[in-house]
Amino acid sequence: MVGLSRVLRRAAAGDEDAAGIRVEALLRALPGMGMFDSHDLLVRAHIRESGLAGELSPGQRVALMEFVERARHLHDPGPPWAA
Repeated sequence: MVGLSRVLRRAAAGDEDAAGIRVEALLRALPGMGMFDSHDLLVRAHIRESGLAGELSPGQRVALMEFVERARHLHDPGPPWAA
């Protein structure tokens, strides 16, 4: 998640390489994030499937990070002793 945040910050700051990355590809690169998960997060954050990191509004960036954090908690199995 730190990597996603870093890329989004760099894109917002004008880094052309970071700004040109598709948000969907960033999400799919996260561990445990599948195609349907990434699609759902994009829809919730009101981001186009083909949206680029540099095109996101500040509100979209915040919403995306919040949704990713929530999704990661849902998929986190917890400590081994909790199973």
